[in-house]
Amino acid sequence: MFTNTELAYQAASDHWLDLTRRTIDPCLVLQARTIMIRTDPLAAVIDQLDRVIALDGDDLAKTVEQLADMTTTATTQHHALPEKSARMIARVGSDARHWSSALDSPTVDPRHILSDIRAEIRKLDTRLWRYQIPQARRLDDAAAPNAIAFLPDRDRMDHPWRIEFIRQGMPAQSTDASSLFGQRIMTETHANRLCNALNRALGLTQADAQRLIGTAAFGNVA
Repeated sequence: MFTNTELAYQAASDHWLDLTRRTIDPCLVLQARTIMIRTDPLAAVIDQLDRVIALDGDDLAKTVEQLADMTTTATTQHHALPEKSARMIARVGSDARHWSSALDSPTVDPRHILSDIRAEIRKLDTRLWRYQIPQARRLDDAAAPNAIAFLPDRDRMDHPWRIEFIRQGMPAQSTDASSLFGQRIMTETHANRLCNALNRALGLTQADAQRLIGTAAFGNVA
């Protein structure tokens, strides 16, 4: 089943995102974000990278600045951070501060920054999902010439999430693939994070995956 951290992070993430969608005291939003980051710093940073990419350039400066702030919180307030996670977060933080500074310059094309961000998260994907990404590519090869995309799904609102894939041209048919990735049940944030990484490995943006799946409710988009 789920770890305590996964459940706590899901709850903290839901609370923070709910507050950001409402007009509310900014101090409460910041407090909720800090609690979320402390719960699982690396997950929070990866999810923010996903949000930056999902927006595809909209509010890029704002979301990159938030990313830089989140990495600072992760590295200064979470004392039990594993060494591997700490190195990843420090790297993202350094890059995020560079991107944020570059976006202040009128001579910098934001599309170049977005391209750098996509390259950075693909590097993280290969380190975080070393087993799952080759599996995704094997599935993609087996489905050729039809393209596939991965999506999180569940049977009912009170059920856990799982990973499925769908073939191009057959939007009503999806296949449960969770067992291929070593975990059959997941929280929503975990399932979204993994699906985004798997689709990137196949060369799909979140918008590409949405079009292939045929639904607007895909990915971890805030």
